Amino acid sequence: MLLIERAGCDEASFVEVYALTLALHREGGYAPLDNAKASAAVFAVLDEGMVWVARSASGEAIGTLGLVELPFWYSSETYLQDAWFYVAPAYRRAKVGVALLRAARAEAETRGRIALITVTSPDRRPKATPATLDSQLAGYVPLGYTLRLASQTANRTP
Repeated sequence: MLLIERAGCDEASFVEVYALTLALHREGGYAPLDNAKASAAVFAVLDEGMVWVARSASGEAIGTLGLVELPFWYSSETYLQDAWFYVAPAYRRAKVGVALLRAARAEAETRGRIALITVTSPDRRPKATPATLDSQLAGYVPLGYTLRLASQTANRTP
């Protein structure tokens, strides 16, 4: 049984979420960890109230997704963007990520916003699409993609 719950802004929630974000960094961090900066960032996202934790049947924290609300660079409207999205490797085929994405979509619906979630996997082999092949020729290795979780009430005008 899988449980998805909204994390609080308390010490216990911080410890669980921070441990998961550290695991995320160990798997795919692109720069050295600045512990003070990382812990302040996790606390700030927890304080915004848009962090979910996935729990296994035994109650273990096995995944997390944190959202922040940001303005579009070209508009006064805002959107939701993931600060992090992580599922422990042993649970990645168990639809934990899907459950966390559903929580993000529900939040987008409630707020009438679009949510943009980046899904990455350092072990994923890039698909042989023209865009992927072009980016590889330019020296980039695609590791993921961004999902657009549109709210039914969100402004869809480009």
